[in-house]
Order: sequence, then structure tokens, then C-alpha cells
Amino acid sequence: MEPSLDKIMLVDDNKSTNFFNKYLLTKWGFKGEIVVATNGAEAMEYIDSGSTTPNLIFLDLNMPVMSGFSFMKDSYVKLENTTTLILVMMGVNASTEKTEEIKSYSNTKIINQKMLTPEILDQVFSAYADRHLLINQA
Repeated sequence: MEPSLDKIMLVDDNKSTNFFNKYLLTKWGFKGEIVVATNGAEAMEYIDSGSTTPNLIFLDLNMPVMSGFSFMKDSYVKLENTTTLILVMMGVNASTEKTEEIKSYSNTKIINQKMLTPEILDQVFSAYADRHLLINQA
């Protein structure tokens, strides 16, 4: 069964990045809901609100109020056994230590760009389909 993508969350303090990524998702053909949060605290508030959990979360690491790292740690228990996939958008190379920490979360993948491309979206959908299959077989 093909997984459906109904909701995507963009978490970035840069409004231009959110605008561009939202535009590209729409142009790519995504027809679901796109939720935008400008920091990890807003994203966490949304997750805690009881709203439908996003299928994909594109997450910036360096943000005011609550960083992407803090969001990953705080949301892990809530999202670990869901099909939600967190995609960490890294515009610059992070330290090896931080990269290894990101990789330690089973629901997280790294994208080495801040801006999405159609090729990245194809890879992301494939990774989401793999996670969906893994979770639903458990």
C-alpha cells in the first residue's frame, strides 16, 4: 500500500526559506496541508495540540526560542512510533558529533541543503515510504 502524504510541516525561522519550500512543495504536486512554524517551540506546540501529526517535518537546526536539536529531543518519544519522518535541513556542515547525534534518532534523516529541490523531494518521498512500511510491519 502506497503511503499518503496529507500534511507537511516546515520549521524554520527564515520566512524566505519557508516561502520558497512551500512554493516548491506545491509546484511539485503536494496537495495536502502545509503547516509552518518559525521555531521548535511553535512546532512542539502544534504536535502537542492534538492536531493530526505531519507526515514529514522539514527542520532547521539553528533557530531562536527552541532549536531544531531541542525539538528533535523533545518530540522523539511522541513521534518515534509514528510514520512521521523528520528531515533535518543543514545548510552548512555540522560537526561530526552533531551529525552522529541526528543519525541516532530512528525517525530522522539529514538533507545537506536548506532549500528543497524536486530531486530532494523524490528522495524524501522514497524515505517516507520506507519508514511507513517499516512502522506498519512492526
